[in-house]
Amino acid sequence: MWSCIIGTGASFNGGVAVALHGDEIVVAGPSKILFVDARTRAVAATVDVETGASFDGGVGLAVAGDVVVVAGPRRMSFVDATTRTVVGEVGIDTGAHADGSVGVACAGDMAV
Repeated sequence: MWSCIIGTGASFNGGVAVALHGDEIVVAGPSKILFVDARTRAVAATVDVETGASFDGGVGLAVAGDVVVVAGPRRMSFVDATTRTVVGEVGIDTGAHADGSVGVACAGDMAV
């Protein structure tokens, strides 16, 4: 067993989402996406994102090819997993409170 200290922007009451991208573990919180190298167990990159979730809220995370999608109650961010840059953001209204949780899934070229 191993551990790695990360900073996702979530409180102890908040929620994070986890997905896999190649040899990396992708962890998303309300304000950050972290790419953790599964072999070295080190944070390879950190990307700031906007989700509209508070630090007590939860986010959804999905991976479609080389694009990582993180969604919160008010905003959805798209991050290029190879360049580690935000390539797009979309304002959304899920009806969830900032302390609530949302989910996201990818089907082909669409994120829902």
